[in-house]
Parts: sequence; C-alpha cells; structure tokens
Amino acid sequence: VLESDLANINAEFNTLLDQDLPALNKALKSGGLPEIETPPVTTAVADSGLRPAGSGGGEIGEVGEAGIYQSLPTSMVVYH
Repeated sequence: VLESDLANINAEFNTLLDQDLPALNKALKSGGLPEIETPPVTTAVADSGLRPAGSGGGEIGEVGEAGIYQSLPTSMVVYH
C-alpha cells in the first residue's frame, strides 16, 4: 500500500516539476522575480541490516526505542 502511495506521490511531483514549475517560472520571470530551481535528484540508500541497540543516537538504520527497525526504502528518491 505504501509503495503504491509513494509511486503516486512521485508521479504527481514529477508532473509538478515537468509542467507546473516551468509555467510558474515563466510568470515569475516576467514579473522580474527569480525563478525556482529544480532540485537535483538523489537516490536514498537503504541500510543493509540492523545495528546493535545503543550504538548511536537514533540514526537512520538503527533499532528505535520500541525495537522497530527504522530505515529508508530502497526505491525512495530524495530531492535536495
């Protein structure tokens, strides 16, 4: 279910970048305002396994207080 939601969100975001942002930038430019830059695409890297509890301060890829593994999905794309 979450993968489907993520795919839908990514598709909507790509539409925003490909269609809506250029139109907005054209309007901004004609008004003498700076354009909004497209963020670069980077791919998140998932951790390969669990680390011992207490090996750090709540970093991604560690076991949380409830014993739940916290990591990023391998298909996640981060725009920075």
